[in-house]
Amino acid sequence: MFQEFVPQKLLGVFSRPADPTSGLHSMSAVVHLCEAGGELTLSHEGLALRYWSLHEVPRWLGGTKKRARAAYALWASESVTAVSD
Repeated sequence: MFQEFVPQKLLGVFSRPADPTSGLHSMSAVVHLCEAGGELTLSHEGLALRYWSLHEVPRWLGGTKKRARAAYALWASESVTAVSD
């Protein structure tokens, strides 16, 4: 993980309601565009560390693909406007 983050803009607020297919708990994700600094370091929870571009990720968990693609689309556009689902 990067050691330093500086938030730049709010990209979106996403939610997942509790249901039998996605789990018994609801989830809210607040996504910010950040500048990252420092060195990538592996935490005690991981076995390997590398960068993946969006089209290279082999397997997405839950709604992470939807949130990552929405955040990328907002970042890549000239006018970044926060979104919510």
